Amino acid sequence: MQENGRPIGAVKFWFYLQNTIFKIESVVDSRCQPVEDYVNKTRGGDKHVLQNWDALQMRLSNADYALALEYGGGTIDAGFVRISP
Repeated sequence: MQENGRPIGAVKFWFYLQNTIFKIESVVDSRCQPVEDYVNKTRGGDKHVLQNWDALQMRLSNADYALALEYGGGTIDAGFVRISP
């Protein structure tokens, strides 16, 4: 993930078509250091499991971001936005 052309982090996940869920394996910052400050903002609960259309909120580079994952029509789409300064 980037902001203004600058890498700020990455999320590694697995998609399971049968259940239409995404399992978060890891979140790292721009130095590839593990980040644990993230939550399933849509449903709460297990931060490692997102249902279709759920949003993962994370803290990277002193700001909060949301990553929404969705599956439909054979394609996985991701929306990534900054939600705080």
